[in-house]
Amino acid sequence: MGWQSYVLRYSTTEERERILKVIEEHNTPGQKLLTGTEAIKLRSELFPTEKVSAETIASEGGEELEQIMDSRVLERSTGEMYSAILCGNGGGRSFTFRYFRVRGIDVCGYTSSIHTIL
Repeated sequence: MGWQSYVLRYSTTEERERILKVIEEHNTPGQKLLTGTEAIKLRSELFPTEKVSAETIASEGGEELEQIMDSRVLERSTGEMYSAILCGNGGGRSFTFRYFRVRGIDVCGYTSSIHTIL
């Protein structure tokens, strides 16, 4: 499998801290994976108006996240600038995306349209 980079957007200090906590949980050896029912419950607590089914939830997170950094990011196509945590792993891309989404983290893949400002 190849390397996958993730961009985890945030607007507030609280969102930043929550993202870092989720990354820490993700990288904890022997992490407790959520069952489908637990994942649905967590997602419905975070987003009470959103309909969630067991088929749309996966809780495994792929390989350990590495190269974690806090950065300002410029979206080249729109000129929008925002804060984000950047990280990556070498496998389990779809599991990692779902891991973040189930926990209410705004995640997208790092592409050439994004410019990082350190």
